Formats: sequence, structure tokens, C-alpha cells
Amino acid sequence: MKKLLLSFAFVFALVGCKKEFDEEKIIMPLTYEQEVAVINNYTTIDTVNNCYSVIITDEIMLEHNLTEKNVIRALKGIESINKNIEEDIKDGKVVTLTLNNMHGFKSFTANISKSQIKFLDLYVPESELKRTERVYAGKMSFAYGNWFEYSKSFEATEQVTSDFCVTSCDGYWSTVIVCETGSSSYGPAFTIYGNSNTAGCIKRYWWFTDTKNTSCHWTFRAQKPVGGNAKGYFNISDTY
Repeated sequence: MKKLLLSFAFVFALVGCKKEFDEEKIIMPLTYEQEVAVINNYTTIDTVNNCYSVIITDEIMLEHNLTEKNVIRALKGIESINKNIEEDIKDGKVVTLTLNNMHGFKSFTANISKSQIKFLDLYVPESELKRTERVYAGKMSFAYGNWFEYSKSFEATEQVTSDFCVTSCDGYWSTVIVCETGSSSYGPAFTIYGNSNTAGCIKRYWWFTDTKNTSCHWTFRAQKPVGGNAKGYFNISDTY
């Protein structure tokens, strides 16, 4: 297993850097959340080392009016979540990293088992989910990082589809959802990491392997609160 690395670039020595400023123009300072949103646009998923990587130069800081204090704070947050990802992967867990910024939505899953049945996770904009008339068999939602319901049991067909959505969040987040009655091509656990403003949904398919019943009893359980100031939900519906 290659060691996870976090790529930073700090160039705070601005000696000899000349820039003309309009003295009459008042530049309003950004909040920490606004600076994180800017940093997020310079963040990528390192699919070789299985981590988030970001490079912030002095030019970027000047262009976006970023402060050294908040940049260091944000990068420490990314470093912390990368350590958690590294530990999960060493433990053999299947880990999904998500990223949504000005360059679009990205999703990468590490430690995928060599299952003959493979369904890749799909990204679906939340607006598209709302336009479709779907009857959800089970639902768990969360706000400010805390789940309103940690477990959901319900009756459904032998194949179901889950939609994990983060509608808004300040800071990086992570959570684990375990299916106690079925599995997916990634295994029974859904370990997810994301960035500060991941919008939209991750679609994943689950199934019973040894059943001929038309109706099955399913149980999904959230293993821990969602990190960050996150809001969203985990919906499950019959697969059609």
C-alpha cells in the first residue's frame, strides 16, 4: 500500500512581487467558509495515493484574497481526513472519495473487491431525482452532521437502489452506512468521504444473494454522524 500523501505548496514570501491596487476599492475579507470554497476549486482526488490533494500558491492567495491563517486551517482539515482515509484503506475497507467543484463532480472508489458482478457508483444531480416520481422504501436524513435516524428497516424487492445526497456542507465530511441484510459489488459497507460543498447524489445498487422471495426485509444502519456542518439524506427504493 503506497503511503498517502497530501500535496501542499505554500509560497508566502512575496518579496519583489509587485501588484497595482486601486486604493479607493475596498476589498471585503472572506469568511472561512468562503475561503474553503475557493480552496476546494484547487483540490483534486489523487487516485494513485487514494487521497485529496491541493496546491495553493501565493498567486492564488493574492487573486482570491485568501488569508494564511484560513488556508493553513483548511489544509490541516484535508490532512486529517486523508489520515482517516489511509487508516480505512489499511483496514481493508472499500472507500469512496467524492469531490464537487468548478471542474465538475468526481467520484473514486478504492479497495474494490474483484467481484464478477460490478455496478459502478453513479452521480445523479439532486434536481433530476426530484423530477422523477419514485416511491422510497426507506429513508434516513441528517442535518448539521447528525443523523435523525441511525437505522432503517423496511420491506422491498430483492434488489434496491440507494441515493446518498449531501445538499450542503461546510468543511470535509465522511460517514459509514452498513447494509445488515444485503450487499453490493463493493461489499456491505458504504464508506464515503466528500468535500465542503458536494451537491447531488451517489447512486449504489444492493441485493440479496440467497433468496427467491419477491419481498425481502432490509436493514440499513448509519455507523457514525456525518462530519462537517452537513445536511442531506440516504434514500432507498426498489430497483426497476
